[in-house]
Amino acid sequence: MGYGVSQYVSTVVLIAIVLGLSVVVYANFRELLLLTSDVVGGGLARVERFLKSSLLFNAVYVRGGRELILILSGSSTPVKILSIYINNTIYVDRCVLSGNVVGDGELKPYGVAVVKCYVGDLPEGLLYVRITYEGGVLEAYVVKAG
Repeated sequence: MGYGVSQYVSTVVLIAIVLGLSVVVYANFRELLLLTSDVVGGGLARVERFLKSSLLFNAVYVRGGRELILILSGSSTPVKILSIYINNTIYVDRCVLSGNVVGDGELKPYGVAVVKCYVGDLPEGLLYVRITYEGGVLEAYVVKAG
């Protein structure tokens, strides 16, 4: 007759150890797994929105030599306008968005927006206008005459 632990007791102890270790590993790596799935899921949604969003100029002109008017139209998805440059200088603080705009510069689907920028301090001549948005960059030239 042998002395020692029976095979049933050793099996139960082994299962208890494996379950305990799996709970510890799951508790430590659960946040990492959730973060990874959120990043991948959110990244795909951002890429899809980026590919579907587009912005077009309907009209670009200078009114009265002091005010640049941009009439924009969007696509089937909301378009977030990120920045407005005139002659490679950021002009967001001197521009006002109106029309089908919600929140902080987001154009509604199939929306039309009017952007008015004060350009009275700029010299006469050719103005280079660039708008960056979630889907890319929109560029135009406009003549400022006195």
